[in-house]
Amino acid sequence: MKQNSVGIVIATYNMKQKLQECLSGVFKLKWPSIYICIVDDGSTDGTWETLLQEYPNIFKIHGDGNLWWAGATNKGIKHCLSKGCEYILLLNPDTLVRPDTISHLVTVSQINNGAIAASVVVRSDDSNIIWWAGCDKWAPIHRWLPIWCTKYFFKQGTKLNKIPENPYYTSEAHGRGVLVPKEVFKTIGFYDEYYLPQYGADTDFSHRATSAGFLILVVPKARVSLHINNTGRKVPYNFFKAILEYWKFLTKRKNGEILRVWWHLLTRHIPIYAILPTYIFIISLNTFRYWQDYFHLKKNCSHKKLNCN
Repeated sequence: MKQNSVGIVIATYNMKQKLQECLSGVFKLKWPSIYICIVDDGSTDGTWETLLQEYPNIFKIHGDGNLWWAGATNKGIKHCLSKGCEYILLLNPDTLVRPDTISHLVTVSQINNGAIAASVVVRSDDSNIIWWAGCDKWAPIHRWLPIWCTKYFFKQGTKLNKIPENPYYTSEAHGRGVLVPKEVFKTIGFYDEYYLPQYGADTDFSHRATSAGFLILVVPKARVSLHINNTGRKVPYNFFKAILEYWKFLTKRKNGEILRVWWHLLTRHIPIYAILPTYIFIISLNTFRYWQDYFHLKKNCSHKKLNCN
C-alpha cells in the first residue's frame, strides 16, 4: 500500500439501500490510497448478493449473523491492517461522507502525534444541524455526589456555526467517520467483541485509547451526514408493546442491552466508589427518558388524531 493509505471499514446488517448510498460517497473521496472493506454480518435483504454483483473491486467479508458490530468491525480492521493500511476510517452504512473528509482527518491526526480524529456528524436532511460534535470527559455531577456522567458539548439540533472552527478535544468517538491510526490498535488492541459486541464498544475503546495517552479530536472541517431515521430508540404506541420493548431495551443485545453494557463500562472506567450509584442513576435516567418518549408519542397521536398503531 502507498504511504498514508486509509482502510475504510463498514460493518453492515440489512441496510442495502443505505449502504449503496454510503459507498457512492466513499467513491468520491479525494485521497490517493484507499482500501475498502465491507463486513456483512449475515444480511437477509440481499446486501451480500448486491455486493458480489455490483462491487467486484471491494473486499467483502461475509458473517453468519453472530459477529455483531464489534466483531464485524474488528474483522474489517484486521484485514485492512494486514494489507498495509496506516489508518482506519470507520463508517456506518447510514452515513454519507464528504469528498475532503479523509484529508482533513489525516492532517489533524498527523499534526497531533497520531491522534484519533473524529468527524462532526450532521443531519442528512439539514447539513447545518449537528447530530454529534464531541463529548466532555467523565466527571462527578457534583463534588458531594458519587455519580459520574458525561455530556455532549453541543446538543443535537445545534447549528453548525455554533461550534469551533479548529479541532478540539473529545473524550469519546464512535463509528461515524472516525479515523484511527494503526498505532492505536497496536497499543490497546481492538474493540471488545466479547463483553460489548453491539453497544458500548466504541465508548470503551475511546477510554482505553485516552488512558494509553492518545488524543481524540473532533475535526469541524470533516463532516459526515447521518440518516437520523435509522438511529435512536423507537418507542411503540401500544402500551403492552411498549413494556415489551422496554424489557428488550434493558436486556436484549440488538435493542440496547443497557443493563449489561453500562455495568461493564462503569466497572472499567470510573472509580469503584462511584460504580453502583452511577449505574442506578444511568438506568433510572434511561428509564425515565424511555417512558417520557412513550407518553409524548401518546399525547401527540391523541392531539393530532393520528393512527400511530
